[in-house]
Amino acid sequence: DFYDMFVLNETQLGLLIADVSGKGIPAAFYMAIASTTLRAIAMRGGSPGECLSEANELLVGRDIPGMFVSVFYAVLNTDTWQLRCANAGHLPPLLFEPRTATVKACACEGGPILGILSGETYQESELHLPPAGTFLLYTDGVTEAFNSARQQFGEQRLADLMAAAAAGSCASALIGALDTALEIHVGDSAQHDDISAL
Repeated sequence: DFYDMFVLNETQLGLLIADVSGKGIPAAFYMAIASTTLRAIAMRGGSPGECLSEANELLVGRDIPGMFVSVFYAVLNTDTWQLRCANAGHLPPLLFEPRTATVKACACEGGPILGILSGETYQESELHLPPAGTFLLYTDGVTEAFNSARQQFGEQRLADLMAAAAAGSCASALIGALDTALEIHVGDSAQHDDISAL
């Protein structure tokens, strides 16, 4: 897994989270290539869909057998709180709406994972982040964390925790609450996947 957040200009912030296939040294090597490629392309200021298409072409060109990466990339306008996003096979982010105290998965358009087939295009969506709202990007290591009874943490538990912790709190408090909840759920069980959230 990797995540990134970077200033694009005076009013735009890039937000990125990704999950690389596999484990060990090959996955770490591919992660380094993918993260560097995505940041370099994004810093040139293209739209999220264009950035994912270009990154896909470069990763396919590397021709690393069996390796691919799911990516969610968004550009946030910090003046208007409009978020333009594209999704390459990644889990949809969650949005907490404080007026209704509800959490929903964001239906962001996109396309397939990066690094498999050339010529892919990625559709884009726009979201508006509400005042005092919370936007959570995460990888499947969060929802698929197992306890000793082989029960997953799950999407519903994540949404419930977010609804309870997000209201009136800062981002670091939400991540702290998530970290604590995962530790309690997993207990003494071995971690089987990377866990990342932004």
